Amino acid sequence: MLHPAHSRGTAPVTLRLTGRHHVGNALAVAALALGLGLDHHTIADALSAAEPASGGRMQTIVRGDGVTLLHDAYNANPDSMAAALTTLSTMSARRRIAVLGEMADLGDHAAGAHHHLGVLAARAGLDVLITIGTRTAPLIADAADTEHSTLDIIAVPDSQAAHDVLSRILRPDDLVLIKASRAAHLEHLVAALSNR
Repeated sequence: MLHPAHSRGTAPVTLRLTGRHHVGNALAVAALALGLGLDHHTIADALSAAEPASGGRMQTIVRGDGVTLLHDAYNANPDSMAAALTTLSTMSARRRIAVLGEMADLGDHAAGAHHHLGVLAARAGLDVLITIGTRTAPLIADAADTEHSTLDIIAVPDSQAAHDVLSRILRPDDLVLIKASRAAHLEHLVAALSNR
């Protein structure tokens, strides 16, 4: 809960967006709105009602069997991957599972960015890491394995293989982050996993 302070008072805000990284955005919006002369209660109400503009951006889906999916497959870059892993690491669950696909359009930085993502995943307190892809995803798995050899790491070539693995291992109260660049089309994996 935020309490933006201003000379005209404070108003509590409860963000409905998943992830600590949204707090800074909300504070920036509040500052701009106050500067434009909006009332702090109006701003707080609007921030408390804010939802993602589109699906696939840290969208929470709770299945009937108690598995929670964090659908963040709309897009990915090194910063958003780091923010998503931080969010996953702070949420309560029986097991935290990250399903990470490849980040597109990184050019010469692709190898280093995927290696660094593997290091971040290994340090995120995960129980299971599933990587999807054959080009740069193996760099994620290799870096995670080097950094944290006891992490359960599963590398698969495509979303169908990821679906097969997840269908076997998911249990009630598991929390699953699914994230990749849009080119990976992991929204199809989310849809298949949601229909349970």
